[in-house]
Amino acid sequence: MGKFSPKRLAGVWEKYKEECMSLAETHQWTSEQLVEVKIALDALPDQSSLRLWEEVVDRNIRESGFIRRQLHCKVRS
Repeated sequence: MGKFSPKRLAGVWEKYKEECMSLAETHQWTSEQLVEVKIALDALPDQSSLRLWEEVVDRNIRESGFIRRQLHCKVRS
């Protein structure tokens, strides 16, 4: 099981804290999922992590529910 620091979720992220903690603590990662994560991380543009999180928040404003959909998108599949 994974660990998750709840201190990392403040401000906009506060309302997702319980979901994130639950998923981080209970999800059993498959080797295929870990490969997918590595590929996705390698494909990210050369930007700071803070800028990437700002883009996620901006997209959630434009597309209501974006963060919650992404939170559960592939983890539960």
